[in-house]
Amino acid sequence: ASSIAQTSATLNGDISQDGSAELAERGFRYGTTDSYGQTVSDPVTSSITFEKQWGSSGSGINEFNVGLYVKTDSQGNVYVSDTSNNRVQKFDNDGNFLLQWGTVADGGQLIAPAGLAIDSQDNIFVAENSGNRIKKYTPQGAFISSWQVTGSGGPPILSGLAIDASDNVYSVQTNYTRVQKFNSNGFLLTQ
Repeated sequence: ASSIAQTSATLNGDISQDGSAELAERGFRYGTTDSYGQTVSDPVTSSITFEKQWGSSGSGINEFNVGLYVKTDSQGNVYVSDTSNNRVQKFDNDGNFLLQWGTVADGGQLIAPAGLAIDSQDNIFVAENSGNRIKKYTPQGAFISSWQVTGSGGPPILSGLAIDASDNVYSVQTNYTRVQKFNSNGFLLTQ
């Protein structure tokens, strides 16, 4: 996968193996800028030019404190898991702030959000790195549901998420070096 690396985090984007994807599909259209400085690496092309970038370091709107993952929905909206600020921020494809969620204790409160995935209905799934849960939200940020992810040797450390064409959710757990497959309601299918 391609990445925009910072000293404290990596913004991950998807890339096609054959190199035919447009920049937006490869995850390089969007990025944050802050005092850490950034490097861009891409196995397909040797140089990347940002079409647009936004954000800075901090805890306000359009600011990030360890912006870990970036995903886009079918409408071109951009979602960033703002891990140390315990929230997800949503932007339009021009970088205009639309909304944020995760900081209100309504069942949808986030603890160190990491991986993001978006299903066929544009619902957003968020893996909590510290909360050991996967949470599901509407495109408007309304909390839908969550499920606990467990392991036999202590709580798993959740990182990446992916969703297939049937809206099954795949969760990567770094401390168990495994992938688990759930349906979109959190029922464990395989591990």
